[in-house]
Amino acid sequence: MDVSLGDRVFPDSDSLCECCGYPIKGLAIHAQCPECGQAVAESSPDKRHWPVPRGFMLLTGYLSIARAVLLSPSRHFRQMRVHGHKDDAIYFMLTSAALAAGLSFFALNFSWLFVDPGMIVDINFGSAFLFCLFVFLTTLLLTYIEVLGVVTFSRRRGWRVPFASAERVCCYASVGWLPGVIVAGVGVSLVDMHGLGRPWFEHLLGLVRVGWLLYGVLFIVAMLWFETLVWIGVRRVRYANAWGDAG
Repeated sequence: MDVSLGDRVFPDSDSLCECCGYPIKGLAIHAQCPECGQAVAESSPDKRHWPVPRGFMLLTGYLSIARAVLLSPSRHFRQMRVHGHKDDAIYFMLTSAALAAGLSFFALNFSWLFVDPGMIVDINFGSAFLFCLFVFLTTLLLTYIEVLGVVTFSRRRGWRVPFASAERVCCYASVGWLPGVIVAGVGVSLVDMHGLGRPWFEHLLGLVRVGWLLYGVLFIVAMLWFETLVWIGVRRVRYANAWGDAG
């Protein structure tokens, strides 16, 4: 039933309550959702104004968004725009992937300073570049695999998270790779002790191939922050509305 009281109404046939997913077409902005009782105004696309488009992502803009996502992901994903140009989100992800490559290399090769300050590591810059390129491309690949997984999972749950929304969430959640690769890099470095004989844990415990198990655990740890941010983001956009085209 359309409401005409001089107030703005939800004109789109696919407008949903962002709390429960109930159709709210025609309800006045001051009304309440008939299903869950949440104010219809809370489902307005006008509530989604973050982040402000900035064109090419500068370092200060990146740090501002990264801090927001890491410290208060639920609030900021609730305010995340799901329409308009997505260039900023992609630039943000590319920056995260580049930082992840650099930080993982640094953590892997220099965490030994905390164990053996007198140790000297000879770094081959060609190998370093290939390593960073590998981490960069792997981060992008895993991020977009996550995007496809989010779309598939959301369809099965009956949520409305198209590819564009899933991509935005995963792009901004990509900042979660940074603490993960630091922990994983330091962990691998301490486990291997940079190839000085057998890994210390195998030498002490006499265990064989346990290193691969620990590498697997460290990989899971590296993904933990990212996966957690993606989950929070998807939950906050599962019934998101947008005025006009959702690009």
